[in-house]
Amino acid sequence: MNTLPTPDAISEDRGHSAEERVTPLRGVTSLVGSPASEREDEARDQYSVTSSDGPVDVAVRSIKLRDVPGLARIPNVLLLNQPEAGLGSFSATAEALRAIGPGGRSRPRLFTAAVDERVVGFAEFRATLPDRRWHAIALGSATGVYDAGPVVDAMLRHAITAAGLRGVKRLYARAPNDSDTVECFCRAGFAPFASETVFAAEEIEQRGQPIPVRRQEQTDTWAIHQLYNATVPRQVQYAEALTSHRWDLTGADELAPGSIRSGWLVDEGHAVAAYGRITHGRQSHAVEVLFLADRFDIVSGLIDALLNQIKPRLKGGTVYFVLRGYQTEAVKILEMRGFEPVREQVLLVKYTTAAARPAAVEPVALHADVIERLPKRVPSFLKQEPRNDPAN
Repeated sequence: MNTLPTPDAISEDRGHSAEERVTPLRGVTSLVGSPASEREDEARDQYSVTSSDGPVDVAVRSIKLRDVPGLARIPNVLLLNQPEAGLGSFSATAEALRAIGPGGRSRPRLFTAAVDERVVGFAEFRATLPDRRWHAIALGSATGVYDAGPVVDAMLRHAITAAGLRGVKRLYARAPNDSDTVECFCRAGFAPFASETVFAAEEIEQRGQPIPVRRQEQTDTWAIHQLYNATVPRQVQYAEALTSHRWDLTGADELAPGSIRSGWLVDEGHAVAAYGRITHGRQSHAVEVLFLADRFDIVSGLIDALLNQIKPRLKGGTVYFVLRGYQTEAVKILEMRGFEPVREQVLLVKYTTAAARPAAVEPVALHADVIERLPKRVPSFLKQEPRNDPAN
């Protein structure tokens, strides 16, 4: 069975605090006045990592051409952002060449950790439209018998700094909750805001009657976003900070190379009652849905309709279905169709910050010209001369 990649144990050094485990020796090199991309590419952080044999100096920087051969020797690679990132074949070497080559803002961001010029880890992020937020894609480590946690901590801290230099406001990650990777992200300042379960099936079993659906058009993004606002908990909406651009099928920068997307809607009057989006890989496929809580009766038919769209493309691959923690009502529907849970993961977000310089307040002297005080004046009708009384 083509299962999702399982995480390698990235354990925490219980004998030291986060500050003791990763101590910065030298911050980002002074590149003030350079463009943001140049500052990020040339930045190199030096950290002192605590190991069982004492402190070890780890250098973290953006990927360089001389680092590429070392990536091929990294044995432990954890794919994040599942299941979309795992629909295609992943190669750290190929991702590194894409990160080094041309591509502007669409190329992946890949950072390496090295000890004495030997690569011991990497972290990959990809930017997505419209706000160029970064999504964590993969983590790799080659620390041998030593704990990889401090190395991952150092790479995440460097990636956050590099993102801030580029004006990125948010970084996101989807990490399996059965590994210590979540703790690494939390130590770097990431905060969990939701959970989700990935289901998988190799053979599709249709149990119900598909309902009519129509293909998503470019003008449907606003209506889909209104459905999102009506179905997703408010705290999750605040954390994701999505706009209607999220549902644009052309904005798929975080997908694996070669993947495409399609969307399918269930109309109800002038509104959208349910929505399903399919990410098609070369062989495998991933599905996610949105549906109103009071229209759960159409979820079964929607799932069957989406599976019908996948059947012609299913050639020995796997179908993945993602349900979030607030969509547990649909679990039984998937189990009846042969799906099994294969991964529990946590969604995390990190907000970058920038130092704000307080506005300088300078006193302004106001000079008023002194003029002679005007004499008091009274209305003329109060100064009338007394009239002669004819009776006198």
